[in-house]
Amino acid sequence: MKFIISPLIAIIASLSCNSKVPESEIGIDTKAQIKNKLVPQKDTTIEYSIDGLSSEGIRAIAKYFQGKIKKCTISIYGETGQNRIYYTFDEGKINVVEKHFIYKAGIESVKTENGLKLNKQFSYVLDINGIVVGKAESDRSDIFFEFKKVVSFKIKYERI
Repeated sequence: MKFIISPLIAIIASLSCNSKVPESEIGIDTKAQIKNKLVPQKDTTIEYSIDGLSSEGIRAIAKYFQGKIKKCTISIYGETGQNRIYYTFDEGKINVVEKHFIYKAGIESVKTENGLKLNKQFSYVLDINGIVVGKAESDRSDIFFEFKKVVSFKIKYERI
């Protein structure tokens, strides 16, 4: 009996050390990270400030999924209005929508969207280097190179 219990305990201990967590208990996004012991990557939003282009300021709000930028909303504040640029990143290209607003009153009186009036809207495509693909409006807000200097396209997670 003694000879049977010792090998049986060794086999059970060996199996428990090599057991896998059932896939149903591991989220799809975390399988690779558990293998590499990375902190699970979650959707993340980061706000950036882009200096030097507008005296009233430029704010970029970037949304990341699995460590890569997916969308970014850029607000360029001006004395008489505001431009919003929406970047959607998609496999080597960036779909861009620009909206140009004018203030119904002065900049200091704008507290909500109701203080803005849409003046113009258009869309175009950039390659990942910021070069226009096809046709774009001549008065588009060409800030991609300054944007790229400040906003990270990938964010890293620390090992645990």
